[in-house]
Amino acid sequence: MQAFLFEWKKVFICQRGWRVILLALALKLGYLLAADSPEYVEVELYRNDYMYYMDNVKGRLNEKKINYIEATASQSAAAKDKILQTYLNLYSGNISEEECDLKVRELSGISERYKGMNALYEQYLYVRQQPENRYIIYPNGWAALLQEDGLDLFFLAALLILIIQMFCNEYVCKMDLLAMTTANGSKNFGMKKGLIALILALLLNLLFNIEYFIFCKAKYGLPDAGYPLQSLEYFSDCPYSINFGQAFLILTVLRVFGAAFLALLICFATVWTRRYAVSCLLILCMVVIPYISLGDSLQYYLPAPLGFLRAVGYLSGNKILPDAVTGEETIAFLQISVSQFLFVSSISILIAFLCGTYVCCKSRNKILRLGLGGKKIMLPVVWLVCISVLAGCSRADTLERVNIPYNSISADFYKDNTLFVETKRNEENVEIWIERKNDKVTDIVRSPFRTDFVNGECIYIHNGVVYYMSSYIEDDSNIRLSSRKGKTTLYILGVSIDSMEEFCTFEVSYGKNSEWSFLNNVRTFFLNDDNIWFVTEDTIWQVDLFTHKKEMLNIPLNGNIAYDGLGIYFIDDTMRLSCYDIETGSTDKVGDIAAGVYVLEQQGIYFSNLRDNNYLYYNGLDGKVEKIAAEKVTSVELEGNLLKYYVSGDMDIHTIELECDG
Repeated sequence: MQAFLFEWKKVFICQRGWRVILLALALKLGYLLAADSPEYVEVELYRNDYMYYMDNVKGRLNEKKINYIEATASQSAAAKDKILQTYLNLYSGNISEEECDLKVRELSGISERYKGMNALYEQYLYVRQQPENRYIIYPNGWAALLQEDGLDLFFLAALLILIIQMFCNEYVCKMDLLAMTTANGSKNFGMKKGLIALILALLLNLLFNIEYFIFCKAKYGLPDAGYPLQSLEYFSDCPYSINFGQAFLILTVLRVFGAAFLALLICFATVWTRRYAVSCLLILCMVVIPYISLGDSLQYYLPAPLGFLRAVGYLSGNKILPDAVTGEETIAFLQISVSQFLFVSSISILIAFLCGTYVCCKSRNKILRLGLGGKKIMLPVVWLVCISVLAGCSRADTLERVNIPYNSISADFYKDNTLFVETKRNEENVEIWIERKNDKVTDIVRSPFRTDFVNGECIYIHNGVVYYMSSYIEDDSNIRLSSRKGKTTLYILGVSIDSMEEFCTFEVSYGKNSEWSFLNNVRTFFLNDDNIWFVTEDTIWQVDLFTHKKEMLNIPLNGNIAYDGLGIYFIDDTMRLSCYDIETGSTDKVGDIAAGVYVLEQQGIYFSNLRDNNYLYYNGLDGKVEKIAAEKVTSVELEGNLLKYYVSGDMDIHTIELECDG
């Protein structure tokens, strides 16, 4: 026992094992804080309104709850439309301000929670399909805790550092040769260190599970642990009658077993090779390469630690997704039955036992020639920490107004005094041409090998770079059956206007029902040095370019979306022109503008004034408002220094030439 405690002290104190554990936990927490995003974004965005209705319908669905949801959803949608019409009547002079306020107050109690009810209604449609084992719940907490099926690289790195260092340090200073001079020394050497490795693996895995549990509990909350697991859409085909709490315990047990299995494999690799780098490479080949290259189903059928460390697939059931092109159903994940699980587990236990036996009984008949000190092992970790801290502390320079503001209604071209960029659709794809002053017209799609890519009909100009969107749909025959790796890859590519060099700013792969599926409906985009904003058919998504953390902005899409480098301009649900500050996240009204349509330019805003028969007005940066044309405007857009607008009842384009500094 004294020898065991000595070895334990050596690992934790002398070799700084406690620092490795704390560092791994801190890095994992930092990653969660930076990159975690809710599975159901609308639920989190409108959580207060969502929970208002959730309190009335939570739990098992019945006739009373069905009637309540259906009636409330209809009333909320109708009230929202009536409020919009009320504001239009106010701006056109049909009703007074007092009448408008009275009418809005009557309807606001129903309509103000429209977004929350809309999020709940989506969940209700899923629950109604099988109300006997699907309950209405607040889903984000349990979805975050139970649906995470990736390989925890922080845990893997910490375990590798602890165990490989524990064995190889002995070989470096030839302490194993000293152990062989005692009775059963070689055997005891392996037994003590193997037991410590198992304890480290169990302790580390439990700490990571507890940390993630506390994180989900603090950020989202974990109510109703006794509700059926099938209440989450991810587990819709789960064949087992278990609840959330039971599922978490099962997953924890499986991951703990996977950690113990992995620890014994690391011990085996270290004793067999007696080298830091070779041992680490061998484990990465057994764990990381299958995770990257093999299909999800096969990963769980292998008698290896990977399936147990991920664990979620043992409870998820079949995953059947419709093909993106043909619409035919495709098996993305094949359920592991109980008998198959027992078989895989038995083989895994046998392999783990053999690894442990090898570690305990194999004589030390090789002398290490190449090694690496424990302190050197820590250098890459320290380097990564420094890089992470510097990356986290760094930020873009102070935000500035862009030279030519972005307008989503004219995102297919850009024009100033020196540059003209235009997208043109031909029979096969979208071409993007750039024409500079006193220069020839050039296609900015630089790679001749990108013939299978589909270019989007939108561009954005920022800091002398033309950005455009391109996507690639992988051929079905090349796609592995995996719910992690998608069939579509979207790129935001940049081309320098001066050098015409191309580079990739953003890349993500996704499937039909993945968290990035909203990218299928992207209409336009714009960006700065930190974030990219995707404008879809019904909302705006903000994505961090460094962490890829997603956030749905509470911005309605009522026509044009404009961006000037400081804020995002939009028409709100009361038809007032508003601006979302990207630095603070606050939203303010822009003057007293009630607009039907508008366009943003360098010095101000052109808009159709709902308070004056939709006549064309101009609001400058100095706040000065003036009437431009006493004509009823139906649409307006900006092309370089040329303002174009249509008048009601007139098919001709009306133009105004503006003074342009760009």
